[in-house]
Amino acid sequence: MNGETTATLPSIHNFELIRKRVENTVASNGRPRTALVVPHEAAMVAPFRKAVEAELIEPFVIGDEALFRKDADRHGIDPDKVHLVDINQPEKAILAAAQMAAQGELDLVVAGRINTEELLAGLAAKESRFLDKGHLLTHVTVMKPERYEKLLLLTDALATTCHDLATMIAVTNNAISLAVKVGIERPKVALLAAVEVIYPQMKATTIAAILSKMNERGQIKGADVDGPLSFDVAIDMEAALGKGVKSSAVAGQADVLVAPSIEAANGMYKAIALYGSCEAGGVLYGGRVPVAVSLECDTEKNQFRSLLIGILAAQLT
Repeated sequence: MNGETTATLPSIHNFELIRKRVENTVASNGRPRTALVVPHEAAMVAPFRKAVEAELIEPFVIGDEALFRKDADRHGIDPDKVHLVDINQPEKAILAAAQMAAQGELDLVVAGRINTEELLAGLAAKESRFLDKGHLLTHVTVMKPERYEKLLLLTDALATTCHDLATMIAVTNNAISLAVKVGIERPKVALLAAVEVIYPQMKATTIAAILSKMNERGQIKGADVDGPLSFDVAIDMEAALGKGVKSSAVAGQADVLVAPSIEAANGMYKAIALYGSCEAGGVLYGGRVPVAVSLECDTEKNQFRSLLIGILAAQLT
């Protein structure tokens, strides 16, 4: 904040600009090889078809080929114009997608009708080779709430259940990396807790303080990181000033919210998505390639936005 009374607005601050950034990226770098895994019962099929029709992706389908061909008319995707990999068991389809990504044959994975537990287990399996040693797969959602003037990233509402210091460093670094790929050059990262002061009995506050100091000393790079901050202080300048948080580069204008637990992040995401007129798209990030995913509450439009975020996340730089 540093005396500012208004938020700094990044050049990419809504999904219209994200769509343009995706189109420019595809025009420059080519269409990412994108596999829809287990494309049955309509999960992510319509958004995938939309991306195919817009020539944003080179399409692959990994699943039951006979069933996919049978439902081709309903899906609206010509099976002869996609690369089909015939595997009729979801857990094996996930493993095949992960291995193809590890071998450099895919740039983006789109999760169809797959149980979250099966998806995460398949991607983490040793034989999948999807995760490099020391890397962590985390879920990052890019949101545009109606009443917030810029994009707001939230992590981790889906994948990370352990929240020790090492894990939170990885969660934070993944979110920073994705924010930069989306187009936020130096993201402002808020480490959330219930209060803005450090209480040793509240683990989230001590971890947030450590991460903030690591950022100050250059151990966490490419962003301004501050915490602990409560949700209102992170995104509302008046709340920050009212609570006496006056020397933060993050308070009141966060680009990224790092939640202290999966329960907090998941509840926050669903509340904003269901009741906050929120545009959103999310990916699993940190593996060989990003994985576009949707939560149960996501609309078809938000599922497509997950694909757009996945395309940007697939960039090598």
